[in-house]
Amino acid sequence: MSFVLVAPGPEAAPSGGPVCAPQAGPGGKALLEQALPGGYISWRRAIRHPVSGCFPAVRVSRPFPKTSNRRAPMIALLNLIYTLITLYIWVIIIGVVLSWLIAFNVINTHNRFVYIAVDTINRLTEPVLRPIRNLLPNLGGLDVSPVILLLALFFAQNLIRYDIPMWLGAGRF
Repeated sequence: MSFVLVAPGPEAAPSGGPVCAPQAGPGGKALLEQALPGGYISWRRAIRHPVSGCFPAVRVSRPFPKTSNRRAPMIALLNLIYTLITLYIWVIIIGVVLSWLIAFNVINTHNRFVYIAVDTINRLTEPVLRPIRNLLPNLGGLDVSPVILLLALFFAQNLIRYDIPMWLGAGRF
């Protein structure tokens, strides 16, 4: 929301001083509509300014926020990356639950469908979990590498959701 001073010229002001929006009349409104096409103009009553002796200017609000179209593809790309990270988080969670179910013999890996599902999830998660497992000390039978990977993915999601759009000047998406 911005405020604009409308001064159509000295012929509209008999005193020769600045003319503000309430005194400007239809000429000032037409001038403002030419300067800001598509803006909604509302005249308001107010007291005179103590220094200039002028009424406050016109309140103009635009129908759409002013954004740059150059950033739209970048925001779309960030949305895609955010969605892919969310899907990968679910793949990791499903892999952890399946490994528990296999360890407690709830699921039989001799079933062809179960074998294909477990193999696919292991192929998706092992390339990322293996370097994390190599960095961590041996904790016996406890594998905390999925927890560390999930924390890193949540951090990346927050970075994509909040910080990178702010750096681009686009605000939160």
